[in-house]
Parts: sequence; C-alpha cells; structure tokens
Amino acid sequence: MHDSYASLVMKTILPLKLIMHVTDIKLIDQRRSQHPHIWARASLAVLGIFLVLGALSTTSSAEPPRHLHRLLTTRFCHKCNLNKANLANQNLQGVRLTQTKLKRADLRGADLKFAILYDVNLKKADLTGADLTGATLQNVNVKGAILDGAKMPTNFRPER
Repeated sequence: MHDSYASLVMKTILPLKLIMHVTDIKLIDQRRSQHPHIWARASLAVLGIFLVLGALSTTSSAEPPRHLHRLLTTRFCHKCNLNKANLANQNLQGVRLTQTKLKRADLRGADLKFAILYDVNLKKADLTGADLTGATLQNVNVKGAILDGAKMPTNFRPER
C-alpha cells in the first residue's frame, strides 16, 4: 500500500541532505536573503508535501470511528468498515449488520444474540467465546475466523 511515514521522510530528506552537503551553504544563504519571497513559497511547498505524506501514512484499514460509533449508538450498520475493530466483550445483542466488513475484528466474548448479519465479512476475525445464539447469518464469510468456544446458531454451516 503506502510507504510508512518514516520511509517517505527518509526518501525525501536524504537527497536534500546530499544536496546541502554538495552545495555551498554560503551561496544558499546569500540567495535566500536576495529572494525571500521565493524561499517562503518553497518552504510552504515543502511543508505541504510533508502534510500530505503525513496524511497518507495515517490511512489504514482500521475502522473509521464514525462507523464504530454508528454501530454502538444505532445498533445498525450498512456498508460499514469495521475491519480490525475492537468489539471484545461488547453487548451487541440484536444488532443488524448488512454489507459490513469485519475482517480481523476482535469479537472475543461479544454478545451477538439475535443479531442479524447479511453479507458480512468476518474473515480472520476472532470470535473466541462469542455468543451468536439465535442470530441470523446469511452470506457471512468466516474463512480463517477463530470460532473456538463460540456459540453459533444451530442452522449455521460455515463454507469449507
């Protein structure tokens, strides 16, 4: 995906350091005093580049806070990204999840009794000890999910 912030900074700063060592520092200082407006624009441009790189480095596949908040307050989530969400030991009784991503989510000990899950991706999620008694699961991907000690609905048959 994206390089880490540190690696992007190193790719950007190291060449600049080389230029600084190769170029005469006095010449740079002299030009800076002769053309301060150009240096100010260049400084702003460099700052902008670092801000953009910083923003790119903070993007991740972890759940957006608004999706997690929506689930916990309304008990409903449609097309939510809850990948890697920490929902361990949460009371999620009766929640309705449709077309929702929960890849690698932590649902250990979660209470999902009578929950409704349609088109939900639980790939590699940890459902150890979760209670899904009476839940409705339709088109739910549990490939690689940890289901140790989970109470699954009686009619649930994971795809092999």
